[in-house]
Parts: sequence; structure tokens; C-alpha cells
Amino acid sequence: WGPINRKFPADKFDALWARVEAFNNAQEHFVSHVHVGAAEDHYLAVKMTTQTAWQNLFGRCLFINPAKYNPAGRDEWQVLNVANFECVPERDGTNSDGCVILNFAQKKVLIAGMRY
Repeated sequence: WGPINRKFPADKFDALWARVEAFNNAQEHFVSHVHVGAAEDHYLAVKMTTQTAWQNLFGRCLFINPAKYNPAGRDEWQVLNVANFECVPERDGTNSDGCVILNFAQKKVLIAGMRY
């Protein structure tokens, strides 16, 4: 770990994920079920939830839109991308009002406050 990429406490991650998810669920949002990787034996199943349609469309262009989602029934990764959520560093443990946090143990990617 270094000065930019650093460990993030699991309890802070869980609390922040819950806050961002509640914020997003209180309004219209967009969900896609996509794959990372095309190989039948090696793909990753991903549930992508975004606040904006254009972010969801971008993700659908970035990932694979399978004819059948997760046919092998693999554990699902979750991507939660909520552009207008503003983190509070003192409360959330982030460096600023936006964050990108990967939790490999829970197979979650949290993107909050990133409006591009």
C-alpha cells in the first residue's frame, strides 16, 4: 500500500456502502447484469447499479452483455456507482467527497461522487 492506494477499514466500507445504496435506492436508478470475460469457464458475473442512465450505458459498453446471465451460477460481483452521493471524509473515512473502493473479500466495487 502507498500514499494513494491504501487499506480501507471493513466496518467503514460496510457503513459507506449501506449509506450510498440507501441514497441510490431512494431515487430512479439503473441495473444491468453483465459479464467480465467471454470464456465460459472463466467469466465473472457482475450486477452493476448506477444512478445515471449514461453511466449504466457506459458500463454496458465496457462489459459483456450475455445472452444468458451467469449460467454457471457463480458468485456475483457488485458495482455500485452513484455520482451525486457526497462522502463526508470525517464520517466515511474517505480522503475527499468522492471515492473508488474495491472490496475483494465481498466482491464489491463502490464508486461514489464521481461525476465523470
